[in-house]
Amino acid sequence: MVKRDWVLIVAVVLVAASTVIASFTAQSGLGELAGWTAAVNVFGVELRLSWLLPLTVDAYGVGATRIATNKRAYSAEVRRQAFGHALAAVAVSVVANAVFHLIEADVIVLGDTAWVLVVAVSIVPPVALGGLAHLLSVAARDEVEAVAVPASATAEVETVTAVTVEAVPAHVNGSTLVADLRQALSEMPDSTIVEKDHSEPAVAAGADRHQSPEPVEVHAPPVPEPVPAASESVTNDTREESHGHTPSTRTVADLPQSLTAVPDPFAGVPPQLEPSRDVNDDILTQLDDEPPTSDQVQPDSIAPLYPLALSAFLSDVAGGEVPSVRTIKTTMNVGTDNARKLRTYLGGLVEVTR
Repeated sequence: MVKRDWVLIVAVVLVAASTVIASFTAQSGLGELAGWTAAVNVFGVELRLSWLLPLTVDAYGVGATRIATNKRAYSAEVRRQAFGHALAAVAVSVVANAVFHLIEADVIVLGDTAWVLVVAVSIVPPVALGGLAHLLSVAARDEVEAVAVPASATAEVETVTAVTVEAVPAHVNGSTLVADLRQALSEMPDSTIVEKDHSEPAVAAGADRHQSPEPVEVHAPPVPEPVPAASESVTNDTREESHGHTPSTRTVADLPQSLTAVPDPFAGVPPQLEPSRDVNDDILTQLDDEPPTSDQVQPDSIAPLYPLALSAFLSDVAGGEVPSVRTIKTTMNVGTDNARKLRTYLGGLVEVTR
């Protein structure tokens, strides 16, 4: 817990109260000498119009000083303008105090020159109102630009990289591939396909073949596919039985070269995100873990301007100040979007140097 220095706090309060009372009395007295002698009754309290002169000058100086010392909310250009307004308010307050005391001490005798005092005091309120309106408009515009810059930078980062993932054609299916292979083998002359039941022991070629499942024929264009396991055999049943001979068995190795040396059907199929099994559990298709990606990076046209902006505003960055968007546009001769990006870049450098 930070221990408060009550001596310092009391000293500041006393100095502030003394200066406010002294300055307020002098400026309100000068207002009365200039003809501000009227009063307004508000809820039973009489308020003199001469009190408005010190309120106008001192409140204007406090507001301008607040903007001039706020480095986080306002740019260097806005703070420089606010500092000028604060100095002007202090100068008016000093001159008003000095003139009042000179008149009270009879050092200055108004006489026929009283109109000069009347004119000088009367122009203070409208000038203060115009200066304050201009300062607030500049400060508000700077705040809007500061809020809009991070949003544009985030949108830019979000659109730098685009990833494209291609889907696998829906027609690729393991059972269809097996059926097409069987169809191709069944169309060979004098041959049939006999599938053995893997749950039963292998039997001789002359055994009863009625226990084997019938060939599955699919009326579709034949597609060359990998040859099934060696457990399948091709028998020359029709021709040999027609001549009264015992049917002979041929293995897969006896098939023509055009059926055994077929291309890989999965060569053109893109990889998938996870393994998948077909409906009939005939083939397990092992797929890759990660999909292919293609990065489409947009060219960064603002990057070459970063060192130029740092060189142009090095003194501001070293002093902990961020130039406004308007200043960057004028100095670097760039558009509003690029100026905002450069201001974000310079603001990051200022935060690092602090």
